[in-house]
Amino acid sequence: MPQTSQKKHKKLGKWMRALRNCALFDVGSNGRYLPKHFTDLVLAAALAGKSVEETSRQAGLPSADDFYHHARQKLSKEAVQKHIRRWASEAANAICNIFSRRTFDIAVDFTEDPYYGEIDNPWVVGGKRKNSTNYAFRYLTVAIVNEGMRFVIYACPVSKDDRMDAPLVEEAVLAVKRLGVGIRRAYLDREFKNSALFLFFDVEGIEFIVPNTADSKTLRWIDELRREKRHFPRIIENYEVNDYPVNLLLLEDENGSGEIYGFLTNRKAAEIKKDPYAVAEDYRDRWAIENANKYQDAFNIPTNCRDGIVRYLFFAMTVLLHNFWVLANMLAPVICLPLLAISFFKECALVAVLELPRLRSKSPQRERWAAVLGGKIATLRRWAGAALRCAARRRTSLFFGDFGIVKRTRTIRFYRSEVFLWTCGFTGELASGFNAQTF
Repeated sequence: MPQTSQKKHKKLGKWMRALRNCALFDVGSNGRYLPKHFTDLVLAAALAGKSVEETSRQAGLPSADDFYHHARQKLSKEAVQKHIRRWASEAANAICNIFSRRTFDIAVDFTEDPYYGEIDNPWVVGGKRKNSTNYAFRYLTVAIVNEGMRFVIYACPVSKDDRMDAPLVEEAVLAVKRLGVGIRRAYLDREFKNSALFLFFDVEGIEFIVPNTADSKTLRWIDELRREKRHFPRIIENYEVNDYPVNLLLLEDENGSGEIYGFLTNRKAAEIKKDPYAVAEDYRDRWAIENANKYQDAFNIPTNCRDGIVRYLFFAMTVLLHNFWVLANMLAPVICLPLLAISFFKECALVAVLELPRLRSKSPQRERWAAVLGGKIATLRRWAGAALRCAARRRTSLFFGDFGIVKRTRTIRFYRSEVFLWTCGFTGELASGFNAQTF
């Protein structure tokens, strides 16, 4: 269990409010709407899983025509990237504090948004056939992967002019470092088998693991080793990829199928020999970014817009909301709440964005989650009062300590009018007296 600061959960409501107030573009002093209204429209669409056109029918939100009119003329790639960097920096600091370190493993991958329109678009690129199309908007993403956690910290669109992957990955790695996050190891897909990238990682002092493609050169090595009746795993040192030396590790499938697969890495051969299959185990963490992409789909905004920058903005919002959900679950133990399902997170956040009446639920835990995500400190104060009244009705012994009110192993602590239920094994005994009417 990571050591989580007790004051971190207050940032959830604060970040949601700040995210709403972020101006993506200027609408002028005489505009009918403020910049935050357009941000609210995009957030509400992502949280509701509806198109901008359908979401705009909510009272107080701009029309879809107004949004697209301003976005197509004023929105820029740099503005969206600045938006992502701002929140990635905030969240990176929180993650570093939670795990008490600043060095993590990262996974690099391409994410594609299928496209079905005309292909004369600078942001539409070709690729493998998927969902009945060969074209898509493509984004390079970098995610922190650590102890089952996946946190997308960088996202950048790929245009037709970006013909080489190496410069994109190099810029992504440097951008992550500028956020103050150290990189111990990088996991990449086989499409990143590139000598220029391998040289870059060696210069930066970053270990990399890349699956090897079954090319003719590798197959010749495997056939030669089998003729010599060599046993696997085998390490081929100074294996050249476009004349650049790396270590090739060949492993045999442990299921007994006889299949041979390999990894390219700059890990020292002596270290690989200690446990060759540890390389394959480490690479399993790369699938965290694949899982992150699937969870991000829950925040997708249905659209037929052909503008690449607007689509980039929509993708950026899915990344930010996914990160927000991950942070909420990382901080859940601080306030002794269960892990938050995406569906309920979207419900709570949508209420905060649209400034609707707060959620009413028979579950006190859902009520408290709604209060935390909405940043409603007054509700948390009332919850504290309800806790004390519940304890009084049960005639439990309470005494005042230096930091709050202590009942055996359970503690209600007051910090800047915010309440934490700090416990080892929360059972719901104290919460059983809460209901929707106590708020």
